[in-house]
Amino acid sequence: YLDGAGYLFFAMKKYNDLMDERKDLLEKLEFDTDKGIFSIKELSQKVEEYKVLKLKMPYYLLENRYYKNRYLYEYICIAYLRKNYSLRVDFIKQCIVILKKDNDIPEGYEEIFPANFFINTLEENCSYLTERELYSRIACNANHSLSQFIIKNGKKLYNHMPGIFYEMLRILAEDDGNELIIHMNKILDNLRNFPGDLIEVPADLSLSEKDLCD
Repeated sequence: YLDGAGYLFFAMKKYNDLMDERKDLLEKLEFDTDKGIFSIKELSQKVEEYKVLKLKMPYYLLENRYYKNRYLYEYICIAYLRKNYSLRVDFIKQCIVILKKDNDIPEGYEEIFPANFFINTLEENCSYLTERELYSRIACNANHSLSQFIIKNGKKLYNHMPGIFYEMLRILAEDDGNELIIHMNKILDNLRNFPGDLIEVPADLSLSEKDLCD
């Protein structure tokens, strides 16, 4: 789906399919971490050794647009990591870390969402949705109530309201803090008033300043 500006968010599956078709790509992937730069084979060993590896920029750019061709390699890397390891976002240190694989990818996630768009937080019981500032926005907290709503209703939105689906992703990826709150709350209100009761939006679901990390 292309929005009005001609932009597209590529789902994780697009990159997984590309890696399945181009096995030679896997041999070229390297991952820049706080413990060094590792190939796929080395990375597996290092995760076992260190338990936690911190990714360096720009692997975890939240926006995932086809026009950002210079980041295609990084998007392939992050898709590989999401498929083969567990990722966690640390909003305090503004980084994403790699852990040993756990079953933390929701069913159907790969087909419609970018690889690192919604991931769990390293800190337990984190209440933040995402970063306030665009330049440091690296992921959304998968356990936040808004994230849970989008993930749960993702298939319905994707199939029946693709414009709204991609606009929600765009807002989370590209809007400044205040704009993010205003625009997302407006979409939630519109969904509440949408005829047919296709999407049920909880009455208490809305964003405020406390949902964004400074």
